[in-house]
Amino acid sequence: MDAARDTDGLGHELGWAALHLGRLEAAGGQRFRASQDLELAQQIGQAAGDVPLYALAVRARIDLAPDRSAAEAVLGEASGVAATVRIELRRHLDVRWPVN
Repeated sequence: MDAARDTDGLGHELGWAALHLGRLEAAGGQRFRASQDLELAQQIGQAAGDVPLYALAVRARIDLAPDRSAAEAVLGEASGVAATVRIELRRHLDVRWPVN
């Protein structure tokens, strides 16, 4: 996965693979590995300008967060996306981690 950051042409596909793998690992309880793969997918999505990949990776990281403050930190990293994407991610965060 680390090689994807430097590989031309493969990075985009590897970003989607990292997203899928991260989701599978999260579902299987492998939180640390899932976190690594989802962060990689987010980085590749941002570097490639692939908004769907980036947004889905951020959303998956919000779902994986151990609490609301960690989810807020993930959303805080997503500053370089369109306002509509941030609004949708904020809405998802509020549903996943409601304020009591």
